[in-house]
Amino acid sequence: MSEDVLRLKSTDRKYPGDRKGMVAFLCGGIVLCLALSIVPLSFILQGSSGTNMVVGGLCILLLAGFACTLLLLLVDVLRRLEDARLRDSVSGSISYGAFLEKAKAILEKEKGGVLRIIVYCDLERFKLINDSYGYQTGDELLRRITTILDANLDSDELFCRAYADRFILLLKAGSRDEIVGRLQKIHEECPSLPQESAGCSWQISIRFGIYEIKDWTMDVRTMAERANIACHESDDTNLCLAFYDESSLQSMLLEQNIETSMEHALDKRQFLLYLQPKYMLASGKLCGAEALVRWSHPSLGLLLPDQFLPTFERTGFIRKIDLYMFERVCATMRRWLDTGWEVFPVSVNLSRSHLDDLGLVPVLASLVRYYGIPCNLLELEITENSFRDDEAGMLRMLTELKAEGFSVAMDDFGTGFSTLNILKDIPLDTLKLDKGFLDECVESERGRSVITDVVTMAQHLRMHVICEGIETESQYMFLKDIGCEMGQGFYFAKPLSVSDFEAQAGGAFHASDPQLTMFDDVPSESVYNPAPSVLAGAPEMSASSV
Repeated sequence: MSEDVLRLKSTDRKYPGDRKGMVAFLCGGIVLCLALSIVPLSFILQGSSGTNMVVGGLCILLLAGFACTLLLLLVDVLRRLEDARLRDSVSGSISYGAFLEKAKAILEKEKGGVLRIIVYCDLERFKLINDSYGYQTGDELLRRITTILDANLDSDELFCRAYADRFILLLKAGSRDEIVGRLQKIHEECPSLPQESAGCSWQISIRFGIYEIKDWTMDVRTMAERANIACHESDDTNLCLAFYDESSLQSMLLEQNIETSMEHALDKRQFLLYLQPKYMLASGKLCGAEALVRWSHPSLGLLLPDQFLPTFERTGFIRKIDLYMFERVCATMRRWLDTGWEVFPVSVNLSRSHLDDLGLVPVLASLVRYYGIPCNLLELEITENSFRDDEAGMLRMLTELKAEGFSVAMDDFGTGFSTLNILKDIPLDTLKLDKGFLDECVESERGRSVITDVVTMAQHLRMHVICEGIETESQYMFLKDIGCEMGQGFYFAKPLSVSDFEAQAGGAFHASDPQLTMFDDVPSESVYNPAPSVLAGAPEMSASSV
């Protein structure tokens, strides 16, 4: 069960514990008053002196007054308890518990006669807002969001703040275009926060997940959970929005399976090194490979990177798997060198997480020295978007990598927007054209001109050029004709296991299972936690192989 689902369940309560104690205290006080009134009442009933009767009567009146006061306090506390149950104290919206009750009542009354949707709203980077501006500003922002939602909902629609920065809406359903339009309007009305130090504003953004209600008898909480699943599936577009379907549920179950088994998988070496060959386009000869990761899952079979790497990125596990894969490449190349085989350069992908990893370069350099691999045989691929995120930080890292002798490639060229400035300012060895960039550009004369100019520009900057995702003869011939140096893709070869790559490259290896024997010459403690002498004093790092 996801953390968000557990939090939703925890908000569904009726009486806060401290107020329950107050109710018990007041009730006890009233009972005590009634009990104490028996003493003076007994004096009166026994016909004692007039003085005792007066005193007894006064005591009864005082105790009755005190009891009435306690009774009034009890009524006020009960009223506040009911208000707390029905109203969120921070945003002013109805509470999650009240939302569940009212939504259930609406759906039972309509009995499916009105099409409805549940929308789960998640404010982006709200914790950072609290940390940067303070909790008072964060609470005020939640109240402003409540005002915006209230203004955009009809009288027969509901919303609540579930917890933290999460809101849940019950809306009437129109077409999907109408739904998107309504949510777009809410998104556009979101306030912005000033950033005085940067001289600009921080625009608040909302991520939406939508569950279209088909069975009105389903528990409303379950509907909200499914909308939450869709919210996590929403992509990073201008309006982060997704509709729930059964594949979303399967995706969440797969993610949970991955998250619970990834540490065990690393211990059991279930992550395999695959290599996709690179070829010189002019001669058609093999010239290198790109390292890729596969997961040999015991129950799910062979998993591809896009099935598990997003979870690794989210959980931070990517740092462990990155280092593991980098060392597997080093160990494999060490074996190639020891057998006297002609060794081709291998490129290894580095993820965005390296931007704040100050210890990355020393660790990579230590691993390369530990295995005795010439640095010019290892190329590090960094995505174009990583350069755009922190150009200054990436420049510092590249300077250190170049000083150690590594070559560096910009991966996914053509997917970003600040490319030309990056090429001008940052020293790169290789430009790697993205498959999507190739697919889009070769469809038109103008697009082909763009690729031609990019290749020419890279050559003038003394950079190698490689294009990935080559799948057809026409793409290959076009790139070859315009002088693109290298290429990779299904037209040449799919990613191969190490043994298949060695066979295709003509290597003379006879191990029955290279995936299991490639570490025979490596100390057991250095598979993904390199020898203490290598990493002594080094901070946790990452080295993504995608």
